[in-house]
Amino acid sequence: MSSLQPHFDAFDARIQLSLANRRLLAEQQQWFENLLRTWFEQTMGVTPSFAGQGSLSIGTGVEPLVVGDFDLDLALILDALDTSAQDPIALKKQVAAAAAHHRLY
Repeated sequence: MSSLQPHFDAFDARIQLSLANRRLLAEQQQWFENLLRTWFEQTMGVTPSFAGQGSLSIGTGVEPLVVGDFDLDLALILDALDTSAQDPIALKKQVAAAAAHHRLY
């Protein structure tokens, strides 16, 4: 019986993020973290922290079908903010406002 493993290995190697794209995404993540950190410090007086999420954080990110159309999952942690007094939708809108005029690519 023939093994499918060589075929899977070839497919997996083909879809994995290139080193250049992994570096690009790391730079973009750092840029976005800095953007949000500055915005939250200036507008709300809190310094957020971040945690990588999703496929990139566990090394399973793949090359996108559309060049430059990466999915970057990032958890925003607001330990110093009393989130029980915050509307979660309003917080989400504030994050969107912080990023509204910026493009990663």
